[in-house]
Amino acid sequence: MSDAGEEAFGHVGRAIGRVAKAATNEVTKAADRTRAERERDTIRAAGVDPDAGVSPEAKERAAGQREQQQDDRGRDRGDEGRER
Repeated sequence: MSDAGEEAFGHVGRAIGRVAKAATNEVTKAADRTRAERERDTIRAAGVDPDAGVSPEAKERAAGQREQQQDDRGRDRGDEGRER
């Protein structure tokens, strides 16, 4: 294969990898949201308001922390792929 062909093949492979990584991140986020919703439903089923006594600022802070953890987890997964 010519050098140009090999270079083009490399670009295509990297593009496919980026798309796959983005799709994996979206699936992970959806799974995390689903898990959190199930936990909240379980708490509600026990007759407890999951938001009782929680200030709006605390809710925002917790949401930001969850998003950061998800981003970190996705970034870690991406780093693992590059190490191989």
